[in-house]
Amino acid sequence: MFHQVMAMVAVTWIVPSLVFFITIFGWQHFVGKRTVAVGMCYVQYMEEALFNCLLQVRRHMICLSVCLSLCLSVCLSSWISNEPRNPPISSLHLFTLSSYYYSTSDEL
Repeated sequence: MFHQVMAMVAVTWIVPSLVFFITIFGWQHFVGKRTVAVGMCYVQYMEEALFNCLLQVRRHMICLSVCLSLCLSVCLSSWISNEPRNPPISSLHLFTLSSYYYSTSDEL
């Protein structure tokens, strides 16, 4: 289970990092020209509103899906591994008023 969690956390960090690294440094090669003016410091794909919106939504959905899958896997594993907590009735010492009365009267 620990390795599964670590793999999911790694995917949560690695996939968005790769997406943004490739997008930031490769955008000018994807579109074929560099439109950022000399001396300006911003990311070229920010000029494309639709792409920027879809990129942010996709990044959010990747993180959200990994978090939800982690929560579901923890809940599922705890639900599966739980053994019945109620012991059988035969092994219980049934406390009744008469047993309490006889146990206390013997001690006196």
